Amino acid sequence: MLSEIERRFLPYESELTSFASHYGLLVEKYYHGSPTWSFCFTHPEGGQAKLDLSIAEDGEISLQTVWWQDSYAEFTRSLRWSDTIKLSDSDNLVSTLDQGLQDTLRWELGSWTQVADGYESIWGRYSEQEFYAMAPDWPEIQQRRAP
Repeated sequence: MLSEIERRFLPYESELTSFASHYGLLVEKYYHGSPTWSFCFTHPEGGQAKLDLSIAEDGEISLQTVWWQDSYAEFTRSLRWSDTIKLSDSDNLVSTLDQGLQDTLRWELGSWTQVADGYESIWGRYSEQEFYAMAPDWPEIQQRRAP
């Protein structure tokens, strides 16, 4: 039996799955029970990136993208994220995802929205090698435009 959140995504499942497959993205669904599908990949400039597509109870669809790189030496996480895009209708869902992906791929190293620090107490429990070994093993993006 489908949950209420799963029912929200059901009408879009085919096109979302096709989009992810086209680019070789890993899809994380409903992380911690959230009404979100995350399209995850290793960014070509290093670090991890994802597109978070959410569908609210009222059916509103929104997209936000984020890219981050961790520095064990500095105990910082550098982040760049987009403004949240609200989709007025589902007709442009794949084109909006594609545009969000292409924008994220164009972001330049160092153009961070925020550099967060204070991770030493957590990350410092591990060696640098152990720390980087814990990073998500997400696929490299297949850089093609959507059909």
